[in-house]
Parts: sequence; structure tokens; C-alpha cells
Amino acid sequence: MKNTDQQAVTVSTSFPSLKQARLFAHQVIEGRLAACCNIIPSITSIYLWKGELSEDQECVVEMKTVESQYSSLEELIKEIHPYELPMLLVTPISGSNTYIAWIKEQVL
Repeated sequence: MKNTDQQAVTVSTSFPSLKQARLFAHQVIEGRLAACCNIIPSITSIYLWKGELSEDQECVVEMKTVESQYSSLEELIKEIHPYELPMLLVTPISGSNTYIAWIKEQVL
């Protein structure tokens, strides 16, 4: 029996290239870890890393999924991500009941 009471979430991470972001998104969808991945192709990130100011171009991948898939997504990110410390943010989402039901249908 599927647990349709799962909280829908957006999981976000970033990659240094569009090619890496696309390959990752395909793995996520094919593995049914998320219903949809949106790729924001170009952002500028400015941050301190190990005491030095850095500025990089990145791509953000936003994955629409449910809370129970988070640990699997985190494992995949840690396994394949090129960064020592990849961004990994989880945001609860609400909205159209039909859209939320579709997300759950794809991943549960």
C-alpha cells in the first residue's frame, strides 16, 4: 500500500556544468527518486570556501519529490557529485492537489 500522506518537497543541489546537471537529472528521474527535475542553467555563486572568496558559474537542479526519497537522493549526490560539499536543501511544498498527487504517483 502506498503512503500518500508523504510531504511533497523540493530538493535542490547545484553542479558546475549543465552536462553534469543533465546527467544527474536523468539518473534521478530514471530511478524514480523524483517526479520532475528543473534545471536552472546559469547562476553565479559567490561564497567563502576555506577562507577564500570564490565566484563560480553553476547550474541548479530542483527535484520535486517526497520526504521519503530524500535519503536516496542524498546518497546519490554524495556518490557522484564533484564537489567536496555539495549544496543540498530540502523545502516543503504545497500547491495544486492534482500536481502534488502526480508527484507522489511518480515516486511512491
